[in-house]
Order: sequence, then structure tokens, then C-alpha cells
Amino acid sequence: MAAGEAGAASRSRDAAADRTRGLVELTMPVIEVNVAHGQTLDEAQRRLEMVVQEASNRFGLKRVEWSADRRQVKLEGLGARVDMWVDAHLVHVTGDLPGLGGLLSGPIGAGLKQLIQRTFRRQLP
Repeated sequence: MAAGEAGAASRSRDAAADRTRGLVELTMPVIEVNVAHGQTLDEAQRRLEMVVQEASNRFGLKRVEWSADRRQVKLEGLGARVDMWVDAHLVHVTGDLPGLGGLLSGPIGAGLKQLIQRTFRRQLP
């Protein structure tokens, strides 16, 4: 066996050993959504509160922490952490959604994105 092949085989065995010892870093699914809200800042804040209320009911959030001006919120539950905030033009959502090894991250991420888009959709005059 050539020296390069021996090194590669050794690295492969080391990586396999690390996995069995639980030393491999697992990444969590991440959500990032930015939606133009087309509302006043006060109306966007009101709608953010609606999203948080519905998300709490749908996804069983355990912790909701608002900023003093209620334009930013941190949500936690089922191992997930989501930050949401509104500014003059956009509603922003970022978070880690591990959801039991990724099994729930798809439904939670998709549900949250749908909820944001529906709640902040521009209303036609």
C-alpha cells in the first residue's frame, strides 16, 4: 500500500471512530426568511404579535421573549430557536430547527414560512 493510500485509510478509520464516539458535529437545519410587509411599523408589529400567537399554538413553543418595544421576539420550543423582528420595510425570521434530528424541521420551517407570508401579505385596496 502506498503512503498516501495508508494515510487516507487511517483518516477514514479515525473519522469512523469519531462518529461512533459521537464526536462528529451535527448541523441543524436553519431557516432564514425576509418578507416585505408593506405596512406601517406599528401594523407590522401588530402582525408579528399575531404570528407569534399562532406559532405558539401550532408548534407548542415553550418560551417567548419580547423586546421592550415588541418589535423583536425570541421563540423556543421542541429544541428549536427562532428570532423574528420587524423593521420599516421587512419582517425577518432566522432560527435553528433541529426537530428530532431533522424530522420536524421541514414541517415547522415550512409552516412558519407560510404563516409569515400569509400574515404579512399585502392587502389590496
